[in-house]
Amino acid sequence: MRAIWDIQHPHQFDPDQFVYHYTTRDTALEFILPERRLKLGLFGKMNDPRDAKALLLGLSNAVSDGFECRRIITYAGQKLKNVCKVLCVTRDDPQFCQGGNVLCRGFAHSRMWAQYANNHDGVCLVFDKQKLNEAVTQGLGYKGRVFHDLVKYKNNYFDGPAPPPLDYQEITSKGLESYLDEYVDQHHQALFFHKNTDWEAEWEHRWVLRGNDEQEEYVYIENALIGIFLGVDFPRVYMPLVKRHGIPFLRIYWNNFGIPAFEHPHIS
Repeated sequence: MRAIWDIQHPHQFDPDQFVYHYTTRDTALEFILPERRLKLGLFGKMNDPRDAKALLLGLSNAVSDGFECRRIITYAGQKLKNVCKVLCVTRDDPQFCQGGNVLCRGFAHSRMWAQYANNHDGVCLVFDKQKLNEAVTQGLGYKGRVFHDLVKYKNNYFDGPAPPPLDYQEITSKGLESYLDEYVDQHHQALFFHKNTDWEAEWEHRWVLRGNDEQEEYVYIENALIGIFLGVDFPRVYMPLVKRHGIPFLRIYWNNFGIPAFEHPHIS
């Protein structure tokens, strides 16, 4: 447990050990901590249009009319996003951490505090990566296929493994739904794990559930949640509400050098 607080010497821990999730104070105190659950949201609600909008897919070996082809492409592009849910976290920068700089840590992104944690008023939850993976795969695996990996950052859609066009003859042979299941299994990396380089400072890792409906899903995180960082503007009056949940926490500060500092850890 102490490794998470060894913030001054990040080179002494495994940079692949932890992952981090920024969220608002209200979401943490009203939902995540009391329920010990974390949401896998719908792609359509993501803040990156590349994630949120319907997939643009091609269609090969088509022998039908244009209307039928457009129907298949439109349906597939919407379906693959609508039934897939995603959990996004950030991780430690493995290259930057080799120099012992605290800014390599996943909880030390000032811009992410501003964007995802209500302008430093929220929290950053710290998870044991292996245990969180077990929670997602074991807790939700029965609802569909679960994929997880690092996000890769490329500006050019074709600079990497772009998903191939759908195959009309395979669709006719197997049926559209069965074909789409196989298509996602084979090409989930290209479909769900690429973003533009504008996002690369987030060092994102994500879990994607390819389910059967358009409902958000939740994963229980009781054993995976190991620590909480509070934003610099997190009101002290709410600290007792954090403490009651029995998770070690500390408050993060920032100075004019852009280097975070910390209070003494609160160990419940």
